[in-house]
Amino acid sequence: MKVYYIWRDKKEIKMKRSRKRKKNKTLSRSKKGLIILIIITVLLCVVTILKKQEQSKEYTENKSDYIDSVKPNIDVELLTPNEYSRPGIATNKIIGIVVHYTANPGATAMNNRDYFEGLKDSHITKASSNFVVGLEGEIVQCVPTWEIAYASNSRNIDTVSIECCHPDETGKFNQKTYQSMVDLCAWLCLKFDLNENDVIRHYDVTGKICPKYFVEHEDAWKQFKGDVGVKLEKLKEYGLEPKVCGAGVTATLGKAGKVLLLRADMDALPMPEESGESFACKDGIHNHACGHDFHAAMLLTAAKILKEKENELEGTVKFMFQPAEETFEGSRNMIEHGILENPKVDAALAFHVAAGKVPAGLVMYNDSGVMMSSVDGFQITIHGKGAHGASPHTAIDPINVGAHIYLALQELIARESNPSHACVLTIGQFAAGSAPNIIPEVAVLQGTIRTNDKGARELLVRRMKQVAEGEAAVFGASVEIEMLSEVCPLICDPALTDEMVGYIRELPVPGLSLYPGASANASEDFALIAERVPSAFFYLGSGYLDERGNYGAHNPKVVFDEAVCPIGVAGLVHCAVQWLKKH
Repeated sequence: MKVYYIWRDKKEIKMKRSRKRKKNKTLSRSKKGLIILIIITVLLCVVTILKKQEQSKEYTENKSDYIDSVKPNIDVELLTPNEYSRPGIATNKIIGIVVHYTANPGATAMNNRDYFEGLKDSHITKASSNFVVGLEGEIVQCVPTWEIAYASNSRNIDTVSIECCHPDETGKFNQKTYQSMVDLCAWLCLKFDLNENDVIRHYDVTGKICPKYFVEHEDAWKQFKGDVGVKLEKLKEYGLEPKVCGAGVTATLGKAGKVLLLRADMDALPMPEESGESFACKDGIHNHACGHDFHAAMLLTAAKILKEKENELEGTVKFMFQPAEETFEGSRNMIEHGILENPKVDAALAFHVAAGKVPAGLVMYNDSGVMMSSVDGFQITIHGKGAHGASPHTAIDPINVGAHIYLALQELIARESNPSHACVLTIGQFAAGSAPNIIPEVAVLQGTIRTNDKGARELLVRRMKQVAEGEAAVFGASVEIEMLSEVCPLICDPALTDEMVGYIRELPVPGLSLYPGASANASEDFALIAERVPSAFFYLGSGYLDERGNYGAHNPKVVFDEAVCPIGVAGLVHCAVQWLKKH
């Protein structure tokens, strides 16, 4: 009996094993079949998508080096092909541009792009856009212009769509977004041979209140289309497209070869204008009292002329329109954002007008030494202890500490700096308190150190910090010291300067006079450019010998002679053409 059961058990085990092998073979065949089916399906999908993505015969666009050169900065972040946001269906001939606004106030361009991307998984709806313009003016491309986006309903097939971000429920676009919308629409018009009348709202297609602000404010919409038209004409007229570079603006023209940078600063000062000019700023808080408006106008005019002469250029001209020279931040900012790269700059040239008793026709330069001083701006924040004005013994008065720091800093120039070096230390701001009977907690001093000597600069900056900390410690206070600017002296390249002087001498300017060895205690952040590439810097006389010359730069009553403008324009153009020809 025992043997029988053992034999039966063995038989059942063999049968179970046999059944398992058969089952595994069946499963294996099923898996292989499923895998093959998946592969075939994927291949069919890919083929279908690729077929869809082919440009239709009706789709055309203007292509040229010029159109490529004026293209605004666009971050291409194409969506993954899928049926919910990028179906890959080819567009027909593009005959319109449709402006939309986003449904999520405060969201960025990438936020909206990522929402479109996520629809391939969520399947919530079908939606997308060819472009999204963000709150900082950034432009993100989501779908190629030869493919439809799910944006404009019946007009998807023959339009390019632009979704535009906005900060709040009003739907009004901020200035950065607005400007990029204008730039993008103008460029697309150029690309597809359209004009501003071909730019429409989503509202014009479906009656939907989109973009909200442009639907509710018809005048704003007309203004926008007008701005697009103006931009388009400028693109055609100048052949230039300015591009944002950090806080400034740049543009290039010419051909392969050496690259010359032409720079203009474009600040205004926080002060009233009392020049008496018909175009004087009337708001009482802004004034081009250093001639920066002249600099920008001269460089813009030079750009227009050089564009007309582009075929004659034997290299590339790069334009640098720089803000924040007065605070010594603009040049550094644009350097950090690549103004000297792509294309790489080989040399640089800048002009600055000079008011006062300096007539038009006088050109000042320095080819052998320091032309302008360094500038190290600083802020000293004094932390004391506040109290009632009737109980000063319970306080640590930061105003008293600040007064002692101020007086001690003056001794650095009188007793520690070498008299043979031009050294200036100025405290321009001293702020503290809110009421006459309250000893405040904090006082703030702001000032600058300027010198034409590297050693003197290092000494004065180091000692300024030591003096401030030491004086504060005497009274039981503490200080925080922040460096607001750190700009080296402006030293021009001797060879380049002499070369540019030769070109300026060739200008047919009546009474032209060149004055070498010019030097000033004032400072210029063009020095940061000159520190990195060979550079030349010239002062152009723009003042008067009569009573109009009684006031110099940074005075509310300063007046500049417009006769300097054609001299500056001619100098920029001629120097650029001749330098590129020689190099």
